[in-house]
Amino acid sequence: MLPIPALPLLVALASHAADPPSPKRGAQADTAIARIRREYAEVNAMLPGCEHRTQDVSGESLEGGSMTVHRCGGAIRKIEVTYYGETGRATKEWYLSGERPFFLYVVDTRYDQPFGRVAGRSEERVYWAGGRAIRWLDAGRARATGTAEAAERMGELREEIADLLDRARTGRTDAN
Repeated sequence: MLPIPALPLLVALASHAADPPSPKRGAQADTAIARIRREYAEVNAMLPGCEHRTQDVSGESLEGGSMTVHRCGGAIRKIEVTYYGETGRATKEWYLSGERPFFLYVVDTRYDQPFGRVAGRSEERVYWAGGRAIRWLDAGRARATGTAEAAERMGELREEIADLLDRARTGRTDAN
């Protein structure tokens, strides 16, 4: 059994183990990532005192979905959305500052058969600074942010968050 003082250290190490270091990342990027981690931790800490609204999200997946919008002091700080499908489920946590994303955490769960048991799970993380992706982790692997593939993926994500923000502001539940 570990002594109690060792537990916070293990928790801190475990939280960083999920984000393997990129060999091309410099000290400036490390500082930005640390700042983003602090900011999404602050958002999560303030959520109990925030306003929460859940609504359906139709048209994005065959089996539907739901979205919870967290407003703190009137500003949207976090959007949690779950898309359901017969072969799996995707859960996304969007962290926002001034209605611009600064962090996205995605968990894709695959079923062993339609509507069956969970057969696999993958994670994706995207860190943004100044409106551009500075770090992209997909399935635990650091991906280059300056490639055509990254540009396409980030474009898809920008369209998605724009739609989610519109839904959050208007209460709209259908697809565009």
